[in-house]
Amino acid sequence: MEGRIRFSAHAEQQLRERGIDRQLVEETVGDPQQLIAISRNRRIAQRVYRRLGKDFLLRVVFSEDPGAEIVTAYWTSRISRYWRKE
Repeated sequence: MEGRIRFSAHAEQQLRERGIDRQLVEETVGDPQQLIAISRNRRIAQRVYRRLGKDFLLRVVFSEDPGAEIVTAYWTSRISRYWRKE
């Protein structure tokens, strides 16, 4: 990801409420295992992490223009629902 990663006020609030570490969000956007385009400048970066002995998918919604502005992020255990077969 070229440029700087910024966090919207909404994203900051969501990270606090969901207990998601900013460093994991930055890692996911900077080096995603999968990147999904959902509109012209909006993407979802996803990465699988092991937490509490189980795999979870961290999904980070962000806008590119330039760099990345984080819109929101969340954990899900339903990896197969969101993982795109390539």
